[in-house]
This record gives sequence, structure tokens and C-alpha cells, in this order.
Amino acid sequence: MKKFFITKNCIRCGACKSDCPVQAIENFFINQDKCVKCGDCYEICPVGAIEQKKTSSEIF
Repeated sequence: MKKFFITKNCIRCGACKSDCPVQAIENFFINQDKCVKCGDCYEICPVGAIEQKKTSSEIF
């Protein structure tokens, strides 16, 4: 499973927070317990500051 993370390239525009259907973005941090991995934040970020990373279960 992939997780989404906000990187240091974030310009704090709030687009991802506004677009998140489950309000998982808090203080420019993605709460992994709330995140449903839909990718809306990844798609809407105007500067590409959200990355997808594989969890360890996908690596092996």
C-alpha cells in the first residue's frame, strides 16, 4: 500500500487540505490514520509537493 507525504517543497497554498475528502491533512501533515489513499491531494498539488511512498509490505 502507498502512503502520501507532504514534502518540504510545500508552499502552504491549502489546495490539498481543501480537496481532501476525509480531512486527513492537518497543519500541512497527512494524518495516516485518517488518509484513505485516494490520491486527491497528490493530483491537486500545484507544485508536486506530495509524494507517494511504498510501505515495507510492498517492498518485499
